[in-house]
Amino acid sequence: MDTPAFVLPCSLQSCNLQARSSIHTAVCKTTPAKQSLVMTIPTTHAIPFKKWAAAVAMAAMLATHPVASLAQESFDHQTLMGADFSSQNLESAIFVKVNCQGCKFVNANLSKATLENGNFQEAIMDNVNMSQTFCANTKFQGASMRNAIFTEANLIGAVFDANTILDSADFTDALVEPFVQKRLCKKLTGTNSVTGVSTRESLMCPEE
Repeated sequence: MDTPAFVLPCSLQSCNLQARSSIHTAVCKTTPAKQSLVMTIPTTHAIPFKKWAAAVAMAAMLATHPVASLAQESFDHQTLMGADFSSQNLESAIFVKVNCQGCKFVNANLSKATLENGNFQEAIMDNVNMSQTFCANTKFQGASMRNAIFTEANLIGAVFDANTILDSADFTDALVEPFVQKRLCKKLTGTNSVTGVSTRESLMCPEE
């Protein structure tokens, strides 16, 4: 049974989504060329159709416009697992309670974005710019965040585990809880290649 077309941000005008047993199909139209992108993706009934629809629409938009600016866009409460936002301009974008597990944000600009209560576990975020980003209670377990810039970011309640890679990250003037700062100081090394600031210096780690 077909579902109504819905409007999407930026250059992807609409998607008509069809559910056929275990096979869902998305036919997406772009503007202004009105080109069509047909995506047929197997799924299971364990995945709610609305969540699948949102995820496939986002994948279609990024596939057809990989360098589009997504600044100030809102993705809150969406399931975007595995989406590739690499090199995207996401300044001031909203990712509140989003599921971005396994997403790619390599070289992306997430400055001033809001990632509150988001799931970014196992995301690949090397060289990401997260200056002045609000990351309260955001999950980063298993994420790769080499050379990330966290200057003036709010990381209160953010969760980093032993598998989170943060070498060469710059935490200058970021809000980091003392017990997190102490734990990070025990393992992090390197100097950020963009800012030239030592990771340990940015965390105000004690001299070894």
